[in-house]
This record gives sequence, structure tokens and C-alpha cells, in this order.
Amino acid sequence: MTDTNAFHAARITINDVAPDRASYRPGEAARVRVGMTNQHDTPVTGRLSLTLMHLDQVIEQQIQDLTLIPDMAAQLIFTLTPPPMPLRGYGLDAAFTINDQGIQVIAQGSGALDVLDHWSQAPRYGFLSDFAPGQSDVIARCDSLCRNHLNVVQFYDWMWRHYALLPPADAIEPGTEQSFTDALGRRLALATVRETIAAVQARGGAALAYGAVYGAEPEYADAHPELALFDEEGQRVSLAELFYIMNIAPGSPWVPLIVEEFAQAVRTLDFDGIHLDQYGFPKTARTASGELVDLSTHFPPLIDAARAAVVAAKPSAGVIFNAVGNWPIEAGDTLGSVKKVKPWSLGLLLSAPAYLA
Repeated sequence: MTDTNAFHAARITINDVAPDRASYRPGEAARVRVGMTNQHDTPVTGRLSLTLMHLDQVIEQQIQDLTLIPDMAAQLIFTLTPPPMPLRGYGLDAAFTINDQGIQVIAQGSGALDVLDHWSQAPRYGFLSDFAPGQSDVIARCDSLCRNHLNVVQFYDWMWRHYALLPPADAIEPGTEQSFTDALGRRLALATVRETIAAVQARGGAALAYGAVYGAEPEYADAHPELALFDEEGQRVSLAELFYIMNIAPGSPWVPLIVEEFAQAVRTLDFDGIHLDQYGFPKTARTASGELVDLSTHFPPLIDAARAAVVAAKPSAGVIFNAVGNWPIEAGDTLGSVKKVKPWSLGLLLSAPAYLA
């Protein structure tokens, strides 16, 4: 590189190469934003190219001529059309060149995108946890998730109660935000939840509602002692006495109740599925009648039922099961075509029309 070109390269940078969606469906066009800065005292004219690559194969290249104004950020948009084959990733290579005693590359940058039939094919997991009324940064937060290519977003602690995800009418405050107070005393708003779901989906992500498979607040556990699980001392098993562990055995009345809560969340708010959580304990416990149960054998049919319910509510929906501490990962072998993946710590990824990973 000549001294002149080295001088340019030190002052012209490509800051970002960012697709507008976390993932693309086959046939979708990709809008890619390339950000540049010019730290010269004078304008610099050149040519910016963006190349879509699959491994070492050039799929598409576009070029824009431009003049970079001093001390101003430039944002250029390219619209590319990836091939429609799913489950394939692509590189994005940007280069800014000038013609100064020959074509010289002054600045370079890179990015990536992928094309999927469904988010379950290549999940990259993130989460959101603030759904208070009057949120002003929903778009900025969802833009950040998209910029980091996170195509599955868990909505953590968005709900009214663990045993009743959506607030009843008498728990909703007057006003358009549909505010309510959760079990820990936080004020949340269904309007914020809906806005955030729409923002995630608009950026090519899947919005998954958090749902504990067996957790219930004290008032529910007190009203239904026959559904609780107990330790060897005869005490109800709980997480810090905030959430009590309910019996998830097939045939337990808890199972259809919580499964319907999951389906209702998908139907009502247009979630793309449920993050099925558990706490990693107890491994075994006793029912109210004294029967010793192994919870690892009860997760698979509950996951099956949850998946079937959310798919019935929305055919593209799915569920992710959180195998805390790698437990009970062995239960996956009983779940048909389940594949073991690691979307968060280590989990089982399940989705429609069959279990996929």
C-alpha cells in the first residue's frame, strides 16, 4: 500500500455490516446496512462493494459509488437475495476502494446472515426481562438482539402468575397499556409485551414466552395441597417458598391446566412458542398420597403435551425445554425424534411439525 493509501486507510473505516433480520426465510430479500466514517478533513470519493458469499463461492455482488463527507457517518443500504435453500449461512464482505494510481482497497468489513425454514434449525438464544408500562426503548433493545443475530428471544418473567400466565380482567388496571402487578410486586403491561413480540418478529426472531412447567405461587399451592410434591420430611418442595413444585405426573390435574396456559399465551399474544423451564430439583419427590416419583420420567409426556397444544394454537410454534444442569438430558431419548442441542446452557429443542434441532 502506498503512503497515500495508508493515510486514507487510517481515517476511513467500515464500522458495521448488519442485516435487517436475525434470520431469513427462503425467498426473503435481505436488506444489509453498511456503516462508514470518514475522519479526513476533506471528502473522499470511492466505491463500496458488498459481496454475498457461501464458503468461497460468490453468490451476489453489488456496488455503490459514494462520497464520504468529513466527520459524518454514512449508512448505505444494499438489498441482496440469498438462494432459497434453507439451513445455510452466508458471509457478507464489504470493501471500500478508491482509484488513486490504481484501484486500492482502503477499508473492509464483514458480516453474516442465514436462511432457515424455522428458527429451530439454528437457534441463537437471547432474552428480555423488562416489560414495565411506558417502555421507550423496545425498538432499540430489539435492534440490538437482531444485530447480534439472536433469532430466538425468551420473554422472561412477563406473566401475571406462574400458574395463570395472563392476568384476569380484575387484575388489569384501567388504561390502554393493560398494566398489572406480578407475583413479585412488579408492574408490567400487556401492551409492552405485545409491542415487544411484534418488534422481535419484525426482525426475523421468534418470541418465546417463559413458562415454568411445575411452579405455582403460594396461594395456588395452599388452595391445592393435593397437587403439591413433598420431600422426605413431608414438607412441600419449593423454590425459596416463592414457587411450589406441583405434581406433573400424567393424570395430574396440574398438567392440563398449565398446558392450556401455554396454549392461551400463544393464542392471545401471538407468541411463537414457550420456553419450558424447570429448576433442576427435585429429582425425586413424594406426592400428596405418599408415592415416590421420579420427575425425569414425567417431563417427556408434559413436553409432548405442551408442544401439541402450542402447535394447535399456532402451527409454526414450538417449545424449548431447559435441562438445568444437564438434567434430565437422558429423557430426550424417549421423546421420539428429539435432538439434543445447547440453545441455553443445555436444553432440548422441540418444535413443529416434529421435534427438530
